Amino acid sequence: MDCCVGFSHADAGHAAAEFAVEVGYLNAATITAGDERAARRLNAFATRFVRQIGSTISRVDFDASASLGLGRQALTQLLARHFLPKSIVFCSFDQFTRGVLIETNKRSLSIPDDQEFTANTEPALTRIRIDRQVLGQVAANALIEGFATNAPPQSIHDIDFEIIRRNSA
Repeated sequence: MDCCVGFSHADAGHAAAEFAVEVGYLNAATITAGDERAARRLNAFATRFVRQIGSTISRVDFDASASLGLGRQALTQLLARHFLPKSIVFCSFDQFTRGVLIETNKRSLSIPDDQEFTANTEPALTRIRIDRQVLGQVAANALIEGFATNAPPQSIHDIDFEIIRRNSA
């Protein structure tokens, strides 16, 4: 592989933890599936959050792919462990987030909530946004440049990310 287009998963996890601390969360849980990039985000979040707050993090890890059902199951597991209300839940995939949202609504729990669904749920969900259009354009341009010059393109293209704060925070 001579070119990589993306964002730093570790930086995204760190930024999410810093955001959570800034907003005032004192407890956290994470939900993740068997994906190496998601694990980087989650581990960076957990490490930074614990370092800043000093509390432990409840984790629910799945080997399977993320799904709505597993998101619901994860929240059920967290609540069975006496997971504290007013805690942040860091989900490694939007499918988990949707499942958690469904389960919280079923249980009449309140939550704060950038894919299109996150802005239109009640409450709107806070999330890490990656501009997928920019990601695709940069990747395509890198390929075109490599073909046109017959030389390896710039090896790393960091498109960055942003945290979109919504009512769920």
